[in-house]
Amino acid sequence: MGNLFYFIPENYILLILVIMFAGFIRGFLGFASGLITIPILSLLYSPIFALVFNIVLEIPATIYLTYVGAKTCKFKEISPMFFCMMVAIPIGTIFLISINEQLIRIIMSILVIFFVILITSGH
Repeated sequence: MGNLFYFIPENYILLILVIMFAGFIRGFLGFASGLITIPILSLLYSPIFALVFNIVLEIPATIYLTYVGAKTCKFKEISPMFFCMMVAIPIGTIFLISINEQLIRIIMSILVIFFVILITSGH
């Protein structure tokens, strides 16, 4: 009959722990769950899987926060960010799909280190 649980990944416990910790951080801070899940899942799987998995996990919270935030936001202030985001997301997706996984890992690591240094220096 075979293994009935063939769809469960081999490092299932680590995956669950990472998701639980990221959910705790998301609930406590309101953001940054992707800063936890994407680097760790990129080590276990591919960066593309990590990104898609994180997006799927974030959809319920994003829908709720969008609904709540739309009531109080000032659309005149956020429209420039919105339109820039709509242009940048397809470009970033094409970049992510077309570049080698190792290069993406190196770029992600450099960006994280750069922004940590930037934040700790007070900028």
